[in-house]
Amino acid sequence: AFFILIDFAPPASGWGALWTAGAVRLSGFSVQVALALLGPRRPSWPGRYAPAVALAGTLDLTSLILISFGSTTDSYGIVTALVGLYPIVAALLGVVFLGERLTRVQAIGATLAMVGVLLVSL
Repeated sequence: AFFILIDFAPPASGWGALWTAGAVRLSGFSVQVALALLGPRRPSWPGRYAPAVALAGTLDLTSLILISFGSTTDSYGIVTALVGLYPIVAALLGVVFLGERLTRVQAIGATLAMVGVLLVSL
């Protein structure tokens, strides 16, 4: 479904970034719904966490749209480096807001990734 939607995308300038972001989210969402419906147990409603889940999804889609717009600029190298930090930012947010703990290997990997982005951006 993703490649079919991308095939209908307008040129990269203008609405192309929004179309690509929407195609990514729509195809990913359809796979998740299919897995949830065909899985061995039904997913439960997030309850009191529903606003946080909605906010996380909205922020994730916003970041994808901004990355799509950023990839059409002259600063593509910096955008690519920042995209590489996406998992590290998610892990650090888990540490700050959820009280998760990073293992030594994860902390070293995150530090090396941030140093690498710093070196690339110089």
